[in-house]
Amino acid sequence: IAYAEGAGMDTDKACLDGTREEIQREVIDWIDDADPSAPSILWLSGPAGTGKSAIAHSIACAMKDSGALGSCFCFKKGDVNRYTKMLPTISCDLAGRD
Repeated sequence: IAYAEGAGMDTDKACLDGTREEIQREVIDWIDDADPSAPSILWLSGPAGTGKSAIAHSIACAMKDSGALGSCFCFKKGDVNRYTKMLPTISCDLAGRD
């Protein structure tokens, strides 16, 4: 199976302690929302260099620590073929969960 090594969560890319806490809290609250009418997709957008990837890595770290992370797949600038391994990588990660 085509697995994208290095596409997962990276603690070195997470937010620095004490930064972006409000948005991280908002995202985690959205994840924990059990209301079936809540949106099922959260789109984190913003200009380049504003911390979207750092926030995503921080959230993935928090979810891993709580046992709730199924998979984390991050694209990499310049790696134009990584997308071809996205679904196999996520599938493999989910299949390996207890």
